[in-house]
Amino acid sequence: ILWQNRKDNQECKNGPLGRYHQTKKGRKSMDIKDEIREKLIGGDIEGVKEAVGKARDGGIPAPEILLEALVPGIQEVGRLFEAGEAFLPEMMISAEAMKQGVAEIQSLLESSDIQSNGKVLIATV
Repeated sequence: ILWQNRKDNQECKNGPLGRYHQTKKGRKSMDIKDEIREKLIGGDIEGVKEAVGKARDGGIPAPEILLEALVPGIQEVGRLFEAGEAFLPEMMISAEAMKQGVAEIQSLLESSDIQSNGKVLIATV
């Protein structure tokens, strides 16, 4: 088992993301954005949804949740994957957590004044 987030909240510490998660647990205090990042990196889909909802209900603007918690979290997962410290299944679970987190704030993002950085077109032949 590389990483498993079980319903009883017992985490498998043997996988690369489990080891990453363990090194971050020693922090004394964690704000809600840190919590979102950690849950995203750990692949905790329900935890991400819950933490994003808590941040949203706590008055943190949706763009701030996206740009300061979700995006840095998924960037860290990408860095771990690139370094060979995480594997495709773990990255896919974290991507699903990101997707669910964004879904929690989607309506607020659509009504915010966040500006697009442009459009990207990806194609293969």
